[in-house]
Amino acid sequence: MATDLPSRIAQIELLPLGDGRRLGDLAAQDPQVAAAIDRALLRARVHKADWGADGNDVKVRMGLDLRHVWQELVRRLDDAGVPHEVHSGVSVYFRDPDGARIELIADPLGEMYGHHVL
Repeated sequence: MATDLPSRIAQIELLPLGDGRRLGDLAAQDPQVAAAIDRALLRARVHKADWGADGNDVKVRMGLDLRHVWQELVRRLDDAGVPHEVHSGVSVYFRDPDGARIELIADPLGEMYGHHVL
């Protein structure tokens, strides 16, 4: 896998979806999906690159800071005019169309409000 942005996008677009399509198919149909892929890759940080013996192949491990995903979610709620409340910097509450209260929480697996629970 190449390390330049267009090559990374091409690799991401090949990821299969459960309905037989690939992520690139969905991105071609929905500009918001394409923009989300671009934003995610621009924020991704390379953690490790393993070069092949011939120097031509490379496997790149990348990661996203989930705080960026969280900030994007809250921004989208703001942009859509959805009333919501953020608590403790990790929970956002809002109501679904039927009025049920929904909480999305951004604590890492095994943690709650900064404390290990597992």
